[in-house]
Amino acid sequence: MSSKKKENLVIALLLLVLSVALFLNAIRIPVSGALGAGADFLPKVGSVLLFCCACSFLVQFFRAPKEEGAAERKAPDRVPVIRFFLALGLLVLYVAGMQRIGFLPMTALYVFCQSLLMVPKEKRNYLVSAGLAVAVALLVHGIFAYVLKLRLPAGLLSNFL
Repeated sequence: MSSKKKENLVIALLLLVLSVALFLNAIRIPVSGALGAGADFLPKVGSVLLFCCACSFLVQFFRAPKEEGAAERKAPDRVPVIRFFLALGLLVLYVAGMQRIGFLPMTALYVFCQSLLMVPKEKRNYLVSAGLAVAVALLVHGIFAYVLKLRLPAGLLSNFL
């Protein structure tokens, strides 16, 4: 089995495990039917969609052609795997710093780092990434705070928000 196929299998299995864990945690969210769909609705939908994506990866894994010989045996490209784990690490840091640092700074920092991570080196523009990060953070904060009337962690900005 080629290293690319192994990577695809590992990612598919990881997504399956994460989707099941997300769904099991979403079941434990208390439901209040005052507004129609409760707080558990979106995590359940997300976990089901993640599960479907993982299943499609598995189907692609099993339907992929067998190894093709010498052309397949060249050195594998490690960049996608490294980017995947860097993105996962960024997400963990984002969630871990949310309470202490706050939603706005962490979201802006996360979007900035993620945009730099996903764009090839020759096309990176730090100014565009910074502008995008600030705009996304403010837009999402506005939606949650003023439209949905939900409180977000203020963190370092607790005296200003």
